[in-house]
Amino acid sequence: MKKNIQIILLVACFSLLATFVSADSGIIKGERAKNIEGMLHKVEYLYGSAQYLDLNSMLKGLNILVYKEDRVSYFPDPSYGIGSRIIIERANPLKVVDAGEEITLRTWKNTIKEI
Repeated sequence: MKKNIQIILLVACFSLLATFVSADSGIIKGERAKNIEGMLHKVEYLYGSAQYLDLNSMLKGLNILVYKEDRVSYFPDPSYGIGSRIIIERANPLKVVDAGEEITLRTWKNTIKEI
């Protein structure tokens, strides 16, 4: 019984959140820096609408680029159809120029030696 009430409250909260999410974009976005493992990293907070039923389609439909080094978490699962809060902790970009060739690495390491 208690678990059913919790689920109903959760659905009600996310349904309310979905009313604040624009039908055009389907997203509310916020960003901030967070100290993770001794270094500041960009953290994005996204709220996707109920129109997406899996994380990949939600990110793709909202034009959110996620690199393989980024850390992504979400709640509740988009398959419930009530919208989701997505948190993306971004790996820091590092530009490396070697013999005139420039590449961008994304890393969680804090020193050149670790990289």
